[in-house]
Amino acid sequence: MLDHNVVVLGGSLFVWRIYKRLEPCSIPATLLLLAAIPACLVAHVKDQYSSIVLAAISVYATFWISLLLFVVQYRISPFHPLAKFPGPFVCKITKIVVANKYRNGEARAFFPEVHDRYGDVVRIGPNELSFRHADAITSILIKEPLPKGPYYVTRVPKDAYQLDGMVDFAQHAQRRKLWNKAVTPAAIKDYAEMLKGVLADLVRAFEERKGEIVDISAWMGYTSIDFMGHMAYSQSFGLLKAGCDILGLLDAQAKGAEAITWMSHIPWIVGPLMKLPPSGPFKVLLELATKLTRDRIVRGASSKDLFHFLHAEDEPEDQRPSEKSVEADGVLAVGAGSDTAATALSHLFYFFMRSPECKRRLQVEIDSTFPAGEETTDFSQQSDSMPYLNACIRPAIEFDYMPPSSFVPEDTQVSVNIPLLHRDPRYFYPLPNEFWPDRFLNQATYVTPSGETITKEQLVHDRSAFLPFSAGPQNCAGRAIALQEVRAVLCAVLQRFDIEKAEGFDLDDWDRNLKDCYVTHRGPLMVKIKHRILSS
Repeated sequence: MLDHNVVVLGGSLFVWRIYKRLEPCSIPATLLLLAAIPACLVAHVKDQYSSIVLAAISVYATFWISLLLFVVQYRISPFHPLAKFPGPFVCKITKIVVANKYRNGEARAFFPEVHDRYGDVVRIGPNELSFRHADAITSILIKEPLPKGPYYVTRVPKDAYQLDGMVDFAQHAQRRKLWNKAVTPAAIKDYAEMLKGVLADLVRAFEERKGEIVDISAWMGYTSIDFMGHMAYSQSFGLLKAGCDILGLLDAQAKGAEAITWMSHIPWIVGPLMKLPPSGPFKVLLELATKLTRDRIVRGASSKDLFHFLHAEDEPEDQRPSEKSVEADGVLAVGAGSDTAATALSHLFYFFMRSPECKRRLQVEIDSTFPAGEETTDFSQQSDSMPYLNACIRPAIEFDYMPPSSFVPEDTQVSVNIPLLHRDPRYFYPLPNEFWPDRFLNQATYVTPSGETITKEQLVHDRSAFLPFSAGPQNCAGRAIALQEVRAVLCAVLQRFDIEKAEGFDLDDWDRNLKDCYVTHRGPLMVKIKHRILSS
């Protein structure tokens, strides 16, 4: 009879080969490979031990430890396909490091640090590379876009994929057709009427709080979520009128996104977790999505909202998508959709407090476009006739993007770290790390905040590397809606109010408290709202 150690090591090696080749992560496969096979080994070698209990302890310990050693040794060996790529040693062994960085809100500092140390291509996981070079954009996202990898397996609320989690290109294209109908100029014009009502609620709330200290980041969250309620479901959530998050949506969104983000980097744990009943923030979001969807079906709508297009209400009932898929995309719209605008607006008010001259220049442009007493709700002028407004928005939007993740044919996961490109002097110079809206203006000369004058030829501004909404067929579907909302809120607020830093508030806390968690987890941004005297 073969020695028990040889038998156990052989079984462990066999299981490692299965994991290496097939990467099974389902519960039945996990139980079979990690529990049933060792149990068979115990039965095979039990006669070589004094008791069945001792045999079980020895076999399971030897099996699991040797399996772990096989995994580690292969990942750090020169035979691994990614052995030639530099990166932190521990990242070669496990992706838990990166997951923990996201969980602790340290990813924003981690990625610049590793790229500065190791270069433009860094191994950040056993089978994953992070790229910091614009040449990777075309190969990964545009020319022949690579399929999405396991990072997106968490985007399956209610047994139906969200649009951003669909890895099958054909299925994604079919769902994207519905979204494309929802973001045509005609559809966005209907949403603009809904946005006017939200702006009126916001202005009224700020009028009531003149002279008070408020968390403007929270208020931007209330504004965006209320707009998403109107735009997506023809229903107000009432946060602006209440002056607080009466539904607990912001908290649920932040906590849910935080959990999803770190789990996305350890996809093998997602399967078992998905079998558990939803709890905490997931339960809040899923129950709300179900209620909103069913209420909207019963109630109908007087105008074409996002639900109208996602549910294909112009089509026969037998050709409409399932309610579950609409619920899934509803979670996406309310969560990620509201976060994009709320975070960009919060960043902008932060930047304006850091750079008051930028705020003054924007207010001059607003006053010129919308003279005293005139409403700021001509949204076409905001997009077409206000270059400085749009120049301010672009660097604020880019802070809010999460890197995409895909597979290359050799089963290596790759990502283009777009936020790092936006801060790379090879593509944006000078001041790549500073809020300097002028870089987005088309003019012969530019004056930096320090007073230095440079020519257009000296300015480095690579538009192909500026992708705040990603690129290719799976780029952000709601881009135009988010931009319209940000423009509209800025004009409405800055025309009527001066937003100043609250006394005693440290602006550095804003940047320290930011976390990348699929959506952006923001801390408080305390400001004082003051009435602005409009020039005649």
